[in-house]
Amino acid sequence: MEVKLFNIEDKNRLVEFNNLVHREDLEHHIDNLMFKNPFNSIKNFAYLEIYGKIVAMVGFLEYKQQFGEEQINIGEITYVGTNPEYRKRGLIRELINYWLCYAKDKGIELCFLYGISDFYQQFGFEYAVPTYLYNYVTIEKGMLREIKGNYRIEKLSSHSEKYAKEIKTIYDKSSKENFCSKVRSLEYFKYRLKNTNKGEHRWYVVLEQEEVKGYIWLSTSDSKIKIREANIDDDEAGKSLSGLLYSLTESIEDIELIGLKLPLNNSFAKYLYKKGAKFSCTNELYTENWAGMYKILDLQASMKKLISAFEKRLCNSKFHEYTGYFDIKTEIGKVGLNIDRGKVTVTNNFKLGEEVEIPINILTSIYTGYKDINYYERQLKFKNEEIKDILKVLFPLENPYIWDLEMSDEL
Repeated sequence: MEVKLFNIEDKNRLVEFNNLVHREDLEHHIDNLMFKNPFNSIKNFAYLEIYGKIVAMVGFLEYKQQFGEEQINIGEITYVGTNPEYRKRGLIRELINYWLCYAKDKGIELCFLYGISDFYQQFGFEYAVPTYLYNYVTIEKGMLREIKGNYRIEKLSSHSEKYAKEIKTIYDKSSKENFCSKVRSLEYFKYRLKNTNKGEHRWYVVLEQEEVKGYIWLSTSDSKIKIREANIDDDEAGKSLSGLLYSLTESIEDIELIGLKLPLNNSFAKYLYKKGAKFSCTNELYTENWAGMYKILDLQASMKKLISAFEKRLCNSKFHEYTGYFDIKTEIGKVGLNIDRGKVTVTNNFKLGEEVEIPINILTSIYTGYKDINYYERQLKFKNEEIKDILKVLFPLENPYIWDLEMSDEL
């Protein structure tokens, strides 16, 4: 069966198909995601048809994610759907394999998706990032009452691109603390500021004289306030944003707890923890058995992208003077790690050194810091205890988080 890419003339067929599969009217969502979104293309979505009728589709989005100091090329499998009458015929497998081949040809190192539980492992995906779709840092409103900052707050005017460059700089700095944060372009922020700064949506910046020290994006109504993103450069900016939040919620009687949709170790979140804030994931549907999943497409290239993280971790450990070599063997190939007094080289020139077998699903999970060696210790066999301890240093627990502003969200 021939895999085809959608074009603009397929819009009505596409909407009809998705309404059938998902049993809801998705025309507005599809319009924003596939046709009006300047960062996607309708060519990012493939389908199969039988007798002129669409029976299955799978989308594929390309972008970069931040892994420490490095950026990794990502392909995201999305918008997977099959006509109920044509399920269990391998149609989705055909479409996913099409995109995986495309990704390898493009030099994409990792593939990512959110998906139903216990299905995508057959394609080589493994859980590797929590699905904090309802991820909140919460603080009692009263804890903000006495906080006052010295920086000035400016509400950005509607459809303004003002301060986009400065906001991006602060975001970039903060996102490096989060493995798996999406890399955003300046054009992305300009688009966001122009298209999510109207109606209930508001953007504010924190200014020390004319220098941007923080920002916040939120939406308000008569009965609630929703903080969608915030970042700060220093604690004084945190004080100023806290004062803003208190003033915005003071007139809303029913609000006692303020929730901020932020990564666990976001810059503003870390400030609020000092004031008594707590972290919680309120989406009970998404447990650790239904999380974000990755597939390593290029073992050598993906490991090379972690070299700077490896070296930083070694430098801060008792192995900062270690010299040695070992291979990591998986079902999809081997990769050699040569360590020379804290300097790491990833190689495919394999030596007669220690070989450590790590199943690719486990390597995927520890690659992002979702799990660590201790979690899988009973499933792994080590002949050399020192290498096991080195791997614990190289692959620690992190706070991976798909920090993204979905382009179709409430536009």
